[in-house]
Amino acid sequence: FGSFTHASTTSLNLGFKPKFFLIKQTDGTTPWYLFDAERDSFDDPLFPNTNVAEASGFAFTANDSGISWVSGSLNAGTYIYAAFAGTPPGEIIDSLIDTPTNYDDGTNVGGNYATLNPLQKSSGSTLSNGNLDILMSSAQGTTFATMAFPASGKYYFECTATASQCDIGIAKAGASLSEYLGNNASGYGYYVDGNVYHANSSAGSGASYGSGDIIGVAFDADAGTCKWYKNNVLQVTISSLSGEWFPAFGAGSAAGIFNFGQRPFSYTPPTGFLSLCTTNTPEPTIADGSTAFDAVTYTGSASGGTFNIPNFSPDFIWSKNRASTTNHILQDAVRGYGDNKSMYSNLTLGDSGTNNIMSVSGNTVTYGTNTNFLGSMVTWAWDAGSSNTSISAGSLNSS
Repeated sequence: FGSFTHASTTSLNLGFKPKFFLIKQTDGTTPWYLFDAERDSFDDPLFPNTNVAEASGFAFTANDSGISWVSGSLNAGTYIYAAFAGTPPGEIIDSLIDTPTNYDDGTNVGGNYATLNPLQKSSGSTLSNGNLDILMSSAQGTTFATMAFPASGKYYFECTATASQCDIGIAKAGASLSEYLGNNASGYGYYVDGNVYHANSSAGSGASYGSGDIIGVAFDADAGTCKWYKNNVLQVTISSLSGEWFPAFGAGSAAGIFNFGQRPFSYTPPTGFLSLCTTNTPEPTIADGSTAFDAVTYTGSASGGTFNIPNFSPDFIWSKNRASTTNHILQDAVRGYGDNKSMYSNLTLGDSGTNNIMSVSGNTVTYGTNTNFLGSMVTWAWDAGSSNTSISAGSLNSS
């Protein structure tokens, strides 16, 4: 809602592309005008103050930032207006389904989505809008996404080119941040000339593209393939991929807008392909590292005592006095605890030592009176798991 004074202006900046526009002169007797995008692109108004049919030839045009008109379409004067936007282009939607908690409510799948990585980008790259927009200087370089494609599954992302230079694709962690994507053997980049470059040579070619084109990338970890689409039309397929790959971007003077699924894709992904989001990636074997490893500090007593490992019963314990030159003490559940059960990383001795770690009960660890444990201490503890694994190595068999 707003007002403006018209003399010789031929445009109104709204900050969005309108779908409905109602306007009335406040210092004149001209009628109300009502335009909408469903009827001939704002050219044919209806008149809310009368019952007549729509008129034509007013030469109003809706654009991404507002409305423009041909000189003479409006009388000079002051106007009030009401403008309502339609569905904005996906790349300008700022309300994204990106949360640290995975969820699937049957309609929406959400979680933590990939973005471009501000810690792994070329020196000439500027990231903005939640690290989804990238603008590069004239210097060549490569910028990575924050998440690699998982070792199994099918994943899809899009990048809208917003400059005459663009290079969109995938890269391994070893790809140089100071070279264009595809200049070395650690990357494949679909460049604006239509070639997918790898090791500074064309590995496949399709249609050229430019600013405004949407490049879709479909990565199939199981099949070892990556496919590039221009405006939903397949252009290039690369096969025999192995190892870990990241979405990536890079070329001098390039710019683009990425979408890993935080907002609706411009095109429906190929069948079976998912957004790059924690909800769609495999559950880690250990989701919370503190349930398998922890480090604790405490003050050891000359008369012995106890300390706790908060989240598990430890199977391997490594202790060191922080304030004095005492030995590193390594003990474990396989050899047991108590006297003559300690090994020392700083010595070549076998099992020896007394009054170090004496017992473990649940998450409570009891230590003895050895001066190794007197004063400021740190202990690193690991959980070895709950099941045994049989191992045969020559004459050494364990379970």
